[in-house]
Amino acid sequence: ALPTLPLSKPEGKVWGVRLDRIEGAFALGLWRRRPDGSLFPNQVVESTLRVRATTRFWETILRIAELIKAQR
Repeated sequence: ALPTLPLSKPEGKVWGVRLDRIEGAFALGLWRRRPDGSLFPNQVVESTLRVRATTRFWETILRIAELIKAQR
């Protein structure tokens, strides 16, 4: 069962990771980097959805989109 979205960890105004959307094998959310480095997106995805996760930053997604577009 999927969690109710958006899901923030930790909860409240000072969240570090927020999951906003899940489609198939992809989870989309935001990560606020914190000085203490206490939370990483993979931790939230893996513990909440009980799957292995790999974080990709927006720049990587844009680069992949450019490569796919160039091949067409």
